[in-house]
Amino acid sequence: RISPVRTKLLTAIVVNAGSELLSYRFAGVQGGLAAMGRQCLVGVGLTGIVHRWNEVIERVFADWPRDSARTVAVKTVLQMVLLQPVLVATYIASKGLLSGQRDVLQTIRTQLAKLTVASWTVWGPTAAVQFRFVPTDYRTVVGDLVGLFYTAYLIASTAGKRKSPSQ
Repeated sequence: RISPVRTKLLTAIVVNAGSELLSYRFAGVQGGLAAMGRQCLVGVGLTGIVHRWNEVIERVFADWPRDSARTVAVKTVLQMVLLQPVLVATYIASKGLLSGQRDVLQTIRTQLAKLTVASWTVWGPTAAVQFRFVPTDYRTVVGDLVGLFYTAYLIASTAGKRKSPSQ
């Protein structure tokens, strides 16, 4: 508890490196140290955004009953409508720019809706469970566990595939 932000950022590096390795191993995504470094950098940035979101959302809802179904529902809907599109757009833009992609805006236009809806199926239930049962300081741990696999899916959805030896 001495430095929760530093711990969250270091954990983000480990989780994103793991996601990159999973997507390389099981989804046939092009990998390498550069791709892993980019993914870790993107993950650190997204973790910072989520950390601030959790601080703000708890401050805004400080006077609401924490265990109320209404409180959990409103926080979850706000996260899905406000935060998830920002996270997805930031992910796509950061990954593209760090990879030298020139048509990042076009990629955002074509992938934002699909990836945002996909994120709702994972992060909606996760957010509801976190807002109801997980103290603010420990939400990142739960998010990291879910994020390990979700980020592997996200990488596989947005990265190029490895060429097989016969190609």
